[in-house]
Amino acid sequence: MGMKIVKVCPASFEGDDGKEIQGSYIYVVPSGNQANVQPERIFLSDDKLAGMAYEPKYGDTVYLFRNAYGRVIDILKA
Repeated sequence: MGMKIVKVCPASFEGDDGKEIQGSYIYVVPSGNQANVQPERIFLSDDKLAGMAYEPKYGDTVYLFRNAYGRVIDILKA
């Protein structure tokens, strides 16, 4: 099932090593029924986004690919 992007926000914070990490928070909900659904918040660093073929945009329906630990490793537009 695809996920619909409902919000994209730029973000930055200081990592454990003291370096500033730049990226975006991406909020997604299941594409079918969006009523009373809590959005899932995903953080992707600018480095990770640069390595992807797709740039997340508000309103797009996407497929999320995760690794064994549940972290998003790739996003494809549906």
